[in-house]
Amino acid sequence: MFDLLWSMKGALEHAQRGEPSAAGFTENAELIEFVPEGDKVRVSCPYATAEATCEIVDLKNAWPARPT
Repeated sequence: MFDLLWSMKGALEHAQRGEPSAAGFTENAELIEFVPEGDKVRVSCPYATAEATCEIVDLKNAWPARPT
């Protein structure tokens, strides 16, 4: 789970820079793909037909805040 969360954090950073990226799983070769489109990001995966689009800021706000 930690690896997936770390990959998701990297995907968010790429999306904020306008770069496509993917988050992978350690137990298999499947990926979750993130493709920035302006101020939004399209999230999809090759193993499912559904995809979602959200604001990059909403994806960032969903990430847990760092403890201070």
